[in-house]
Amino acid sequence: MARQAFQRNGTICELSRAVIVAEAQRMSGAMNTVRQFLKKQVPLFVVTYENMENLAGGNALATKLDGRPIYKGRISQHAKIDPILELLEARVGT
Repeated sequence: MARQAFQRNGTICELSRAVIVAEAQRMSGAMNTVRQFLKKQVPLFVVTYENMENLAGGNALATKLDGRPIYKGRISQHAKIDPILELLEARVGT
């Protein structure tokens, strides 16, 4: 049910070591999840691209709220996930 979505997102937050926001609107369940992850200090990564403010205003907002941007490679046009892997490796090592 829709009203259980926030509780489900909280459970996901508790079980996760990091989250990636691919595309979110400013007013959305995804943004609720973003706020939960930031509140619990779970690393948040945000896919960043051109016209983000128009197409995915939540991504722009998540970055402003302290989400770590993930940039696309110029040649491959794929998101560079090295920062995510480095963070997860560091957390496992500690």
